[in-house]
Amino acid sequence: MSKLRSQVSYLHGLAKGMGIKQQSSEGRLLLGVIEVLGKMSDEVHDLKASHDELLEYVEAMDQDLGDIEDEVYGDQFTEVACPACGETLMVQHGCFDDDDESELKCPQCGVCLSDGAAYRDRERELDGAHDAYESRHDGV
Repeated sequence: MSKLRSQVSYLHGLAKGMGIKQQSSEGRLLLGVIEVLGKMSDEVHDLKASHDELLEYVEAMDQDLGDIEDEVYGDQFTEVACPACGETLMVQHGCFDDDDESELKCPQCGVCLSDGAAYRDRERELDGAHDAYESRHDGV
């Protein structure tokens, strides 16, 4: 934004250097346009600052929401990578129970994931990590 401000300042200085005066119609028009450009430049600068502040705030809220989701839903879902395309899927625990005959397909490539091997491996890995964490923090 400072480039925009410096360009408007350059035009203002150029107009002064050329001796453009308010007495002529063209002079009033040109100086008026430069003045409006200066005000627009200030407004754009203020909007950019507000946008940056809001963006930072939204990113912080998104992080906080992610933390809350992990607390609330963290033990209900598992991330599984599709063996065909590598797409990361969030799969609900128990989705691949042995007695479950439902089919789950990757939304990206359509490969059937119903055997659940990748899911069960990932679920066992997470359960082991969770158990280890619990055993370290039981007395705390």
